[in-house]
Amino acid sequence: MNKEMMEKAFELMPEKAEAKVLNGNFKPYFIGDNRFVYVKESFDEEAEKVNRYKIYHMDDGSEVEAFCHDTLASLLEEVNGDEVSSNKLPINFETIDEENKLVFSFQNQEKKTLRFKFDGKKLEQIGLAIPQGATLSPDKTKAVYGQKGNLYLIDLKTGVEKALTTDGQEEDGYGIVCASSSGVVGAKLKGKALPLGAFWSDDGRYIFTYRMDLRKVEKLALVQSVPQGRDAVRPVLFEYHYPLPGDPHLPMVEYYFIQVDENNLNSFGLGQFAFSGMMPATYGDSIDGRYTVFQMKNRQNTVSKIFIFDHEEETVSHFFDEVSPTFNFNDHHKMQNMSITVPDFAKRKYHLSEKLNTMFWLSERKGFFDIYAYDLGDGSCKQLTENYTVRQLLNLDEENELLYFNASNVGLPSTLYHKHPYVLDLKTGKITCLRPEAGDHATYFCPDGEYYLDAQTNYNQEPVVTLYKLSGEKIREVVKADATKLREAGWVEPVPFTAKGADGETDITGMLYFPADYDENKLYPVVEYCYGGNQKMLATQTFMETLSRHAGYTQVLANLGFICTIIDGRGTPLRGKAFHDHCYNNMGDCAGLEDHAAVYPQLKEMYPGLDIERVGVWGHSGGGFATFHYMVKHPDLYKVGVSTAGNHAQEIYSAGWSELFMEPFNKELWEAQNAEHMAEKLEGHLFLIHGDLDDNVHPAGTMRVVDALIEADKDFDLLLIPNRHHDLHDHPYYRRRLIEYFIKHLQP
Repeated sequence: MNKEMMEKAFELMPEKAEAKVLNGNFKPYFIGDNRFVYVKESFDEEAEKVNRYKIYHMDDGSEVEAFCHDTLASLLEEVNGDEVSSNKLPINFETIDEENKLVFSFQNQEKKTLRFKFDGKKLEQIGLAIPQGATLSPDKTKAVYGQKGNLYLIDLKTGVEKALTTDGQEEDGYGIVCASSSGVVGAKLKGKALPLGAFWSDDGRYIFTYRMDLRKVEKLALVQSVPQGRDAVRPVLFEYHYPLPGDPHLPMVEYYFIQVDENNLNSFGLGQFAFSGMMPATYGDSIDGRYTVFQMKNRQNTVSKIFIFDHEEETVSHFFDEVSPTFNFNDHHKMQNMSITVPDFAKRKYHLSEKLNTMFWLSERKGFFDIYAYDLGDGSCKQLTENYTVRQLLNLDEENELLYFNASNVGLPSTLYHKHPYVLDLKTGKITCLRPEAGDHATYFCPDGEYYLDAQTNYNQEPVVTLYKLSGEKIREVVKADATKLREAGWVEPVPFTAKGADGETDITGMLYFPADYDENKLYPVVEYCYGGNQKMLATQTFMETLSRHAGYTQVLANLGFICTIIDGRGTPLRGKAFHDHCYNNMGDCAGLEDHAAVYPQLKEMYPGLDIERVGVWGHSGGGFATFHYMVKHPDLYKVGVSTAGNHAQEIYSAGWSELFMEPFNKELWEAQNAEHMAEKLEGHLFLIHGDLDDNVHPAGTMRVVDALIEADKDFDLLLIPNRHHDLHDHPYYRRRLIEYFIKHLQP
């Protein structure tokens, strides 16, 4: 493989591929009067992207530049003391206010977040700098932040601060997080604040939080062997609380609410409960703001208790329980909500309407994610949809009693995972699909109530954004993505397939990526990109997903002469509860490993160019875990594997993840999910990669595999990357070594 071919293929790395597409990631900011702001992209003479904020008028289709980008860039340079490009302003857009001024936030070189107004000529700072990690009040005049286990409120107008809590400690504090997710060590090294578990009510009257006691939770340790920016050469030790499956002591959590004006801290009176994730609270307000909804789940993830807090009475009541004999799917990776169109995470799962005296709730209790209506008065429940896979609740028109949602897997002429918007008439029960056209639909409802925007895309179709009236009348096309430069760079659209799983009955779907110069008369080695976690599906469904890191390096490898595959087997979500439950007590199947293996002879019949005598596999995290399983369980099929940051031993991975899909811990069952006891079955070439400061998946899991392979006297390759955490995807050396490994062993 010559250097020129490698460089050309690397032009399709995720960040470079995305940079070759104009207007592929549409996001509207509604600003009233049937207007919204969005970023419109173009290329300059050097083929660099130029971003311009535009105000779009839905009534007549006109659009104007929202402000002078050059002037704002110059003013930000004065604030920042460093060059700012007008083509890519480093701002977080908030709104265009009633005086037609731009309102935005900006992080300066000192990592302080500042808010400004811009009238086209000068900047006006709004209040004081926002403390790192703070959460802003709805009116953005106050902020709550955490320090050493306590919460503090700062008035951003006056600078006056007050303590909201005083008895917290660093390991028994308010709003602190458990270090069972990525970022703890990295945040400490970079001086960044961790996320804060403090949430404002929509009216700004209350802050909802919790107290988390970590003192009995055992710790893991990482050693920084190559300290950076230090005079000392001694390795540095980092310790952090990290609950493991079966640990007797988990973080203990108790919920609280704070009356902001009175500075009054109150417990909800529900006592402590054990929690094994990172941040326990799921809060969201009702439409009119009288109620706040939150949940508590048990350790086995089989029961979620739903509570309602009444702002007027300041009382909390237990409303109902969401119960599953196996597990409740809590959507940690937001796969249920890909192409997010509702900004409030909680409200994508429920709407609580005071006017209709109803809570609309998503549940998989009868086999699919359907909508249920709970009466707030007597607690009675009615099922509103049947055998849908509802992905998001989008909008509730209380006046006309219309509930808008999107759903997939309902028999429309598109893939199983593509979302379509629907409207449910609550008076008649009639359900109408608003946009039945093939493809995935991200739908945005205008708060003014007359229009909605629909961003339609497919794996082979650039996104097209169209404006519609709620009546269904098409008004006009707003913007269409342009992938001309991407296609010129050699990008080839993937090809979907359907085959039978290991049971010979279940349809298994996936994507194939072919080389740009594919010749059906030749044989090509195959590389599968996999993920072994049961909380997500992997095969790309939209145009921009095919370019993103979500698809790994499939485009690069394809243009280096491989046929690449991504397959979604049983044990993954969004195809019904029975399909997902295949993973229960069966994590060692790595989200459908046997289905993946069963697919290849069928793919060979469909596409004779696949050389299934030369198949490789790779994956990261849960995909690293899966890769080793593939190699030792099907050595006749998978000849080369690259396993990166694999959580190879479930009993030393986070209880907050491993216990989600398993019955209460027992050592024998957990160890049976691992593959290290099968190390003697390794026949192919295996490359293990891990970052030495990975605080999500501890390197000990990989080292256990290393130990087992040594004991079995097996050859393998190992790379530990100093000072890298869990995320490796953008590391140049990692990328090169991974790709060259497949070239070396599958293209001799």
